[in-house]
Amino acid sequence: MQTMLVEVKTITPVKLGKYVTVKRAGNWGVLAIVKIDTQFRIDAKLIKRSRLPKGTGKFVRVYWDKYKSEHFDISPEYYMSRARLTASPCI
Repeated sequence: MQTMLVEVKTITPVKLGKYVTVKRAGNWGVLAIVKIDTQFRIDAKLIKRSRLPKGTGKFVRVYWDKYKSEHFDISPEYYMSRARLTASPCI
């Protein structure tokens, strides 16, 4: 099993744009963008670093609508936690 480092960025309800800014430097191989809406529902995308645009600047701006999520093999523990997330929220 290969270990891959993940850079996690969030889009929250208070952000005006639907994008994240990511440093080009670093040892990460996958970008995880987590979007939280005004109802506090969560959506996420996994994007391989190789799919991001090349450039010379220190940062890259990644728009939510521009990329589809990559599909990775996910452990059974993920499915267990996902089932808990989709259950009715506690208030």
